[in-house]
Amino acid sequence: MENGTRALIMAATVFLGIMLFSIMVYLFRAGAEVNQDYDQKQIDNQLALYNSNFELYNVEDNTIMDIISVANLAYNVNEESDYDSENSMKIEIRFNSEYFNSKTFIIPNTKENGIGRNKIFDNKRKKFISIYDLLEKNITELGINKGIGGLDDMNLNEKLTTTKKDIDTNTPIYKYLFRCIGVEYSSKTGKIKYMKFVGYKNSSWEDTP
Repeated sequence: MENGTRALIMAATVFLGIMLFSIMVYLFRAGAEVNQDYDQKQIDNQLALYNSNFELYNVEDNTIMDIISVANLAYNVNEESDYDSENSMKIEIRFNSEYFNSKTFIIPNTKENGIGRNKIFDNKRKKFISIYDLLEKNITELGINKGIGGLDDMNLNEKLTTTKKDIDTNTPIYKYLFRCIGVEYSSKTGKIKYMKFVGYKNSSWEDTP
């Protein structure tokens, strides 16, 4: 009788031990899954935030100041990633892009001779210039021409920053705007890796005599 009691106690002890071990394994796995879900949510949130910074400019009516802003974002990304192929950013700014011989300014996503912060590549002149030339120099000095490779119906002596005040709102109206016509995402990281903008004359602009 005594031996039978001891056997039952031992069996119960083993059973409880197995149950406790199973519970611990379950809790460990559940905790690991919670951590994985949390980590994935963090990654997804960071990716969404990263892309939203660029998607803000995926619109029809960017000003030249907006272009400078998105360019600065690209500079930061490229420098921080050291121009890593999966994490760097390329920006193209074109004029009359439907023509093969278009005028294009490029912020490359690869290291090239002459590249640096606030530098943009002039595809016609085959050299890097200051991105602030887009603000400070007139259209002729930038090498943008009317018709093929340029802007139709524009004043070559004007700057891309040409504005006038809106009478009703007292806010500036830009004569020249930039439409985003292309956005590409990395298939590996999900990050935006390329954006293309095309310059055009604001259709609501009316020249005063």
